[in-house]
Amino acid sequence: MWDIITGELLLTLPDHAYPTAIAFSRDGAKIATGESCKYERPHLRVWSAQTGELLQAFPSFSGMVKKLSFSPDVHKIVIIHFSENREMAEIWDVESGELIQQLTVDDIPLTDISFSPDGKKVLAGDYDGNLKLWDAETGELLKMWIGHDPNKVTTVGFSPDGTKMASGGEDDMVKVWDMKTGQLLQTLYQVTIYSLAFSPDGNYLLGGSYSSSSSDSGDIFIWDVNSGEQLVRFRGNHILSRSVAFSPDGGLIVTSGSDGSAKIWDVSEFIKDSFVQRWSLY
Repeated sequence: MWDIITGELLLTLPDHAYPTAIAFSRDGAKIATGESCKYERPHLRVWSAQTGELLQAFPSFSGMVKKLSFSPDVHKIVIIHFSENREMAEIWDVESGELIQQLTVDDIPLTDISFSPDGKKVLAGDYDGNLKLWDAETGELLKMWIGHDPNKVTTVGFSPDGTKMASGGEDDMVKVWDMKTGQLLQTLYQVTIYSLAFSPDGNYLLGGSYSSSSSDSGDIFIWDVNSGEQLVRFRGNHILSRSVAFSPDGGLIVTSGSDGSAKIWDVSEFIKDSFVQRWSLY
């Protein structure tokens, strides 16, 4: 873990053979990590973000943790993982380390997963371009609809107030949906987006893309959610932007990429290339 202003390395979480997923809790107090390993040890663990102390080690299972996300109240974690030659989506209790709910899934692999802001629903996308919405309490699949047919869904997320959902796909589209009705509100045509994040006020959508050229960089985009207008586009200096996020005040964004770097950009005035900080992850 690094200091966002100085880039100073603050914390290293030990004993990870092959980390595959990581997430901060909303309050910033906990970090969840998932991995793939052949050893008889937990694949899913929760740590203190302040001290690095191991707070919870969940029961071991075969396979790997593919994606994970904290619930807004930090009491639960939803994960996608492989176990016994099949993919599963599960919700675990952070305090007790017990399995709470198994979500109803089919044979189509899931690509991304996220809790709604109220923690009552879970949204995921799959390789066939479908979007799926579950009841987090019962595990019941509430709704499934075609979002990016016939291409896979690359990323999903909720607006902070829970009224909208966003998805990106390999059909080179980003779509914004109404949470209650599932109605399509906006379609943004660009390139394949692999990471999405709403601004804290829900008015803007941030996306990170992929460049097929090893000598080029994937672009970073910001759109107006209500009008669909592209406000910002600039080179992110990552071939693939794996993760993007807004700062709590919405004035900064952070991007991390497959090149092993994390970068902070000032977008408060939507000035292109207002690069603030960079440091190496390796």
